[in-house]
Amino acid sequence: MEAIRYVRTCAKYVDEKPQYFNCRWNVAELFREHNMEDINVPEEDRVWVRGWFPLLFELSCIVSRCKLDVRTRGLTVLFEIVKTYGDAFQSHWWKDLFQVLFRIFDNMKLPEQHTEKAEWMTTTCNHALYAIVDVFTQYFDILGPLLLEDLYTQLHWCVQQDNEQLARSGTNCLENLVNSNGLKFQDSTWDKTCQCMLDIFNCTIPSALLTWRPDEGRDGKESDLEIISNENGDPSRQGILKRSNSMYSIQSNSTSPSSADELKMSKAKVGSDKLFASLLIKCVVQLELIQTIDNIVFFPATSRKEDQENLALAQADLLHIEAGLSEQQREEQ
Repeated sequence: MEAIRYVRTCAKYVDEKPQYFNCRWNVAELFREHNMEDINVPEEDRVWVRGWFPLLFELSCIVSRCKLDVRTRGLTVLFEIVKTYGDAFQSHWWKDLFQVLFRIFDNMKLPEQHTEKAEWMTTTCNHALYAIVDVFTQYFDILGPLLLEDLYTQLHWCVQQDNEQLARSGTNCLENLVNSNGLKFQDSTWDKTCQCMLDIFNCTIPSALLTWRPDEGRDGKESDLEIISNENGDPSRQGILKRSNSMYSIQSNSTSPSSADELKMSKAKVGSDKLFASLLIKCVVQLELIQTIDNIVFFPATSRKEDQENLALAQADLLHIEAGLSEQQREEQ
């Protein structure tokens, strides 16, 4: 943690003393130290190659390799540096930086264990996604023309993952991005945005709900043991009844399901559970995206104000109509 704090101090030094990174005499020594060929780095890029990029890249490595508390701290400092000193970055520097940032979501770098992968997506990927959108909003005039399509691709990836929190965050970040920067969008930008939404809709349609059929048991019937166990309803005896090898079993070995059948049924259940978990996430994304479009087209604050105004007008019209009807009834009488 202390080392990460010093990285922030180094970033401040790079920002205040860029001339120290532009000295030509230092180039050959720098590249020999890293076992790289001595290449000709333009003077305006030396502060990036020697100062900013090493700092940001090493922070991204911390995010990719360390335990949760350390990588969370590293991620926070990484984006603090970007937000604080991004005004000094040139356009092609931003491209290099986002190649590093998007590596956080790289499937090849995610943990292999399901639990660790789920934690990674819920914490680190989720945090990084919101931070990236914040950076985009802060520097949209520069980043929009350069990297908006890449960001939409990343959002599309997020909603396709089997992680509900990350999928929700993908649609929420899309909403935040459009609501914060929509006034700056050109027609072509809106076309890309609408296409991104359409792609998300299409890839998250839970079509398997229309074709799924439950796996039938053996011959489509319950076993005698299952029927007796269900009718009995005595938890203390069900354990005995289900042990086909027990001397107290009421079911003979000849009629008990084989180990292969049990394994097959177990795998089928796991497959069904996984399928429905995936379908549930798709349904959630569909609902979230519908809400996102509603919030974009009818911005919440504006929509509530308009609803109040429309309600007041409707009530006034209703009172006017009631008064007219009352007056007409009196005249008829």
